[in-house]
Amino acid sequence: MDLSKITARVRPRNPYETADLGIVMARQWFRPLMLLWLIPSLPLMLVLFFLFRDQPIWAVLILWWLKPLWETLQLQFIAEALFNPDAQWRDVLKQTPKLLRHQWLPKLFVHRWSLSRSFNMPVGE
Repeated sequence: MDLSKITARVRPRNPYETADLGIVMARQWFRPLMLLWLIPSLPLMLVLFFLFRDQPIWAVLILWWLKPLWETLQLQFIAEALFNPDAQWRDVLKQTPKLLRHQWLPKLFVHRWSLSRSFNMPVGE
């Protein structure tokens, strides 16, 4: 991590500026973030909707329950892209098994119901 290559200006921000920065980063990196969500989850979606074709609500609930795992990949990419403008989503995709195994139990059961999950997740990674 080379702090001289940071792509955002580091300074204290009020909540509105923070939200704006998050939206700008998501807009700038939309394609890699969408791919990091779709590539691991799409095969699972297809299998679940095939298995639960009579009651698709179960497939939706299972996908919703696993959402923190997909967020981990996106968060890793944002962290790498923030400090390295040359970061590639493929590099994060190669780390997927390791990233998904890291703290998967607390992510799915303990932190799943926490209202501060989105704030605590970057620190816990």
